[in-house]
Amino acid sequence: VGSILRGQCRKNELSWQVENWTVCYTVDMQVFILPGGNGRNDGHWYTWVARELRRRGFSAQVLGQNKLSPFKRAQQLRNRCSLDRETVLVGHSFGGLTALKWLELASQPIAGLILVDASVKAMFEVPQLGKVEKIRQRYLHSWNWKLDLRRAAKYAGRSAVLSEHRTEKSYLAWKPGQQTFARVLRCRLVSGLGKKQHFTAKQEPLVLRTVLH
Repeated sequence: VGSILRGQCRKNELSWQVENWTVCYTVDMQVFILPGGNGRNDGHWYTWVARELRRRGFSAQVLGQNKLSPFKRAQQLRNRCSLDRETVLVGHSFGGLTALKWLELASQPIAGLILVDASVKAMFEVPQLGKVEKIRQRYLHSWNWKLDLRRAAKYAGRSAVLSEHRTEKSYLAWKPGQQTFARVLRCRLVSGLGKKQHFTAKQEPLVLRTVLH
Protein backbone atom coordinates (compact mmCIF):
# COMPACT_ATOMS: atom_id res chain seq x y z
CA VAL A 1 0.00 0.00 0.00
CA GLY A 2 2.75 2.45 0.91
CA SER A 3 6.51 2.81 0.84
CA ILE A 4 8.40 1.63 3.90
CA LEU A 5 11.52 3.46 4.99
CA ARG A 6 13.39 4.83 7.98
CA GLY A 7 13.33 8.60 8.15
CA GLN A 8 11.06 11.29 6.73
CA CYS A 9 8.25 10.92 4.19
CA ARG A 10 7.81 13.21 1.20
CA LYS A 11 5.67 16.34 1.45
CA ASN A 12 2.79 14.76 -0.50
CA GLU A 13 2.69 11.68 1.73
CA LEU A 14 1.31 10.90 5.16
CA SER A 15 3.22 8.74 7.59
CA TRP A 16 2.36 6.25 10.28
CA GLN A 17 4.73 4.66 12.73
CA VAL A 18 4.57 0.85 12.81
CA GLU A 19 6.99 -0.63 15.32
CA ASN A 20 10.44 0.60 14.16
CA TRP A 21 9.35 1.54 10.65
CA THR A 22 7.85 4.66 9.15
CA VAL A 23 5.14 3.79 6.64
CA CYS A 24 4.64 6.43 3.95
CA TYR A 25 1.54 6.51 1.75
CA THR A 26 -0.61 8.78 -0.34
CA VAL A 27 -4.19 9.37 0.74
CA ASP A 28 -5.89 8.70 -2.60
CA MET A 29 -5.86 4.92 -2.13
CA GLN A 30 -9.19 3.10 -1.87
CA VAL A 31 -9.27 -0.15 0.08
CA PHE A 32 -11.98 -2.77 -0.41
CA ILE A 33 -12.24 -5.34 2.39
CA LEU A 34 -13.90 -8.61 1.39
CA PRO A 35 -15.15 -10.64 4.40
CA GLY A 36 -15.10 -14.40 4.69
CA GLY A 37 -17.72 -16.74 6.11
CA ASN A 38 -21.22 -15.35 6.00
CA GLY A 39 -19.87 -12.02 4.80
CA ARG A 40 -21.29 -9.85 7.59
CA ASN A 41 -19.81 -6.36 7.48
CA ASP A 42 -19.71 -6.12 11.27
CA GLY A 43 -18.03 -9.49 11.79
CA HIS A 44 -14.48 -10.02 13.00
CA TRP A 45 -11.89 -7.26 12.32
CA TYR A 46 -13.39 -5.83 9.13
CA THR A 47 -14.99 -2.65 10.45
CA TRP A 48 -12.08 -2.05 12.84
CA VAL A 49 -9.46 -2.21 10.07
CA ALA A 50 -11.63 -0.03 7.81
CA ARG A 51 -11.99 2.52 10.60
CA GLU A 52 -8.24 2.52 11.31
CA LEU A 53 -7.45 2.99 7.62
CA ARG A 54 -9.90 5.87 7.32
CA ARG A 55 -8.32 7.43 10.40
CA ARG A 56 -5.03 7.38 8.50
CA GLY A 57 -6.54 9.05 5.44
CA PHE A 58 -7.52 6.11 3.24
CA SER A 59 -10.89 5.51 1.66
CA ALA A 60 -11.92 2.09 3.03
CA GLN A 61 -15.10 0.05 2.56
CA VAL A 62 -16.23 -3.37 3.75
CA LEU A 63 -18.07 -5.20 0.97
CA GLY A 64 -20.27 -7.97 2.42
CA GLN A 65 -20.58 -11.29 0.62
CA ASN A 66 -24.41 -11.49 0.57
CA LYS A 67 -24.14 -15.26 1.08
CA LEU A 68 -23.09 -15.79 -2.53
CA SER A 69 -20.26 -18.06 -3.56
CA PRO A 70 -16.93 -16.21 -3.92
CA PHE A 71 -17.06 -16.42 -7.71
CA LYS A 72 -20.66 -15.23 -8.07
CA ARG A 73 -19.85 -12.42 -5.67
CA ALA A 74 -16.81 -11.50 -7.78
CA GLN A 75 -18.99 -11.24 -10.88
CA GLN A 76 -21.42 -9.03 -8.97
CA LEU A 77 -18.64 -6.76 -7.69
CA ARG A 78 -17.11 -6.41 -11.14
CA ASN A 79 -20.39 -4.93 -12.33
CA ARG A 80 -20.83 -2.63 -9.33
CA CYS A 81 -17.35 -1.38 -8.40
CA SER A 82 -14.38 -0.31 -10.48
CA LEU A 83 -10.77 -1.23 -9.86
CA ASP A 84 -7.78 0.93 -10.76
CA ARG A 85 -4.13 1.46 -9.88
CA GLU A 86 -5.12 3.13 -6.61
CA THR A 87 -7.20 0.20 -5.35
CA VAL A 88 -6.14 -2.28 -2.68
CA LEU A 89 -8.13 -5.50 -2.19
CA VAL A 90 -8.05 -7.20 1.22
CA GLY A 91 -9.68 -10.63 1.21
CA HIS A 92 -10.16 -12.81 4.30
CA SER A 93 -10.85 -16.57 4.04
CA PHE A 94 -13.44 -16.97 1.24
CA GLY A 95 -13.12 -13.25 0.66
CA GLY A 96 -9.62 -14.01 -0.59
CA LEU A 97 -11.07 -16.19 -3.34
CA THR A 98 -13.52 -13.40 -4.17
CA ALA A 99 -10.65 -10.92 -4.44
CA LEU A 100 -8.65 -13.22 -6.71
CA LYS A 101 -11.59 -14.00 -8.98
CA TRP A 102 -12.62 -10.33 -9.13
CA LEU A 103 -9.09 -9.41 -10.18
CA GLU A 104 -9.03 -12.17 -12.78
CA LEU A 105 -12.35 -11.04 -14.27
CA ALA A 106 -11.56 -7.33 -14.18
CA SER A 107 -8.13 -7.74 -15.80
CA GLN A 108 -7.26 -4.33 -14.39
CA PRO A 109 -3.96 -3.56 -12.62
CA ILE A 110 -4.40 -2.52 -8.98
CA ALA A 111 -2.14 -1.11 -6.29
CA GLY A 112 -2.12 -4.19 -4.08
CA LEU A 113 -3.74 -7.44 -2.98
CA ILE A 114 -3.70 -8.73 0.61
CA LEU A 115 -4.89 -12.29 1.22
CA VAL A 116 -5.63 -12.99 4.89
CA ASP A 117 -5.68 -16.75 5.53
CA ALA A 118 -7.39 -17.12 2.16
CA SER A 119 -9.31 -20.33 1.54
CA VAL A 120 -7.75 -23.20 -0.34
CA LYS A 121 -9.26 -26.52 -1.34
CA ALA A 122 -6.95 -28.60 0.85
CA MET A 123 -8.49 -27.16 4.00
CA PHE A 124 -11.78 -28.93 3.34
CA GLU A 125 -10.24 -32.38 2.97
CA VAL A 126 -9.55 -32.78 6.70
CA PRO A 127 -12.12 -33.15 9.49
CA GLN A 128 -12.91 -29.87 11.18
CA LEU A 129 -15.32 -29.37 14.05
CA GLY A 130 -17.07 -32.64 13.15
CA LYS A 131 -18.73 -31.04 10.11
CA VAL A 132 -16.44 -32.19 7.33
CA GLU A 133 -19.18 -33.77 5.17
CA LYS A 134 -21.38 -30.70 5.38
CA ILE A 135 -18.40 -28.50 4.52
CA ARG A 136 -17.46 -30.68 1.55
CA GLN A 137 -20.97 -30.65 0.16
CA ARG A 138 -21.40 -26.91 0.53
CA TYR A 139 -18.02 -25.69 -0.61
CA LEU A 140 -16.40 -28.36 -2.77
CA HIS A 141 -19.34 -29.80 -4.69
CA SER A 142 -21.58 -26.79 -5.27
CA TRP A 143 -19.06 -24.04 -5.93
CA ASN A 144 -17.09 -23.43 -9.08
CA TRP A 145 -13.45 -23.51 -7.97
CA LYS A 146 -11.94 -22.63 -11.35
CA LEU A 147 -9.53 -19.78 -10.82
CA ASP A 148 -6.77 -18.57 -13.14
CA LEU A 149 -4.35 -17.61 -10.39
CA ARG A 150 -1.58 -16.65 -12.80
CA ARG A 151 -3.89 -14.28 -14.63
CA ALA A 152 -4.90 -12.65 -11.36
CA ALA A 153 -1.23 -12.37 -10.40
CA LYS A 154 -0.54 -10.24 -13.49
CA TYR A 155 -2.72 -7.47 -12.07
CA ALA A 156 -2.16 -7.88 -8.33
CA GLY A 157 0.36 -5.07 -7.78
CA ARG A 158 2.19 -5.02 -4.46
CA SER A 159 0.80 -8.05 -2.67
CA ALA A 160 1.11 -10.06 0.52
CA VAL A 161 -0.24 -13.36 1.83
CA LEU A 162 -0.91 -13.45 5.59
CA SER A 163 -1.00 -17.02 6.87
CA GLU A 164 -1.73 -18.05 10.44
CA HIS A 165 1.13 -19.96 12.02
CA ARG A 166 -0.53 -22.87 13.83
CA THR A 167 0.28 -26.55 14.21
CA GLU A 168 -3.23 -28.07 14.18
CA LYS A 169 -3.79 -30.65 11.46
CA SER A 170 -6.26 -28.51 9.53
CA TYR A 171 -3.78 -25.62 9.38
CA LEU A 172 -0.92 -27.85 8.27
CA ALA A 173 -3.11 -28.89 5.34
CA TRP A 174 -3.97 -25.26 4.70
CA LYS A 175 -0.41 -23.89 4.68
CA PRO A 176 0.82 -25.32 1.31
CA GLY A 177 -2.00 -23.48 -0.39
CA GLN A 178 -0.90 -20.22 1.23
CA GLN A 179 2.63 -20.87 0.02
CA THR A 180 1.31 -21.48 -3.48
CA PHE A 181 -0.55 -18.17 -3.42
CA ALA A 182 2.64 -16.37 -2.40
CA ARG A 183 4.77 -18.14 -4.99
CA VAL A 184 2.44 -17.51 -7.93
CA LEU A 185 1.73 -13.92 -6.86
CA ARG A 186 5.49 -13.46 -6.30
CA CYS A 187 4.84 -11.70 -3.05
CA ARG A 188 5.84 -11.90 0.57
CA LEU A 189 4.38 -14.58 2.84
CA VAL A 190 3.70 -13.21 6.31
CA SER A 191 3.29 -15.85 9.01
CA GLY A 192 2.01 -15.07 12.49
CA LEU A 193 -0.66 -15.67 15.09
CA GLY A 194 -3.93 -13.82 15.16
CA LYS A 195 -5.57 -12.72 18.40
CA LYS A 196 -8.19 -15.35 17.60
CA GLN A 197 -7.95 -18.45 15.42
CA HIS A 198 -8.13 -17.81 11.67
CA PHE A 199 -7.84 -14.05 12.30
CA THR A 200 -11.41 -13.74 13.55
CA ALA A 201 -11.07 -11.33 16.47
CA LYS A 202 -12.77 -7.94 16.50
CA GLN A 203 -9.32 -6.37 16.26
CA GLU A 204 -6.38 -8.00 14.47
CA PRO A 205 -3.30 -5.73 14.58
CA LEU A 206 -1.26 -8.10 12.39
CA VAL A 207 -3.83 -7.71 9.60
CA LEU A 208 -3.60 -3.92 9.86
CA ARG A 209 0.21 -4.00 9.85
CA THR A 210 0.23 -6.25 6.78
CA VAL A 211 -2.09 -3.91 4.89
CA LEU A 212 -0.02 -0.84 5.80
CA HIS A 213 3.25 -2.49 4.82
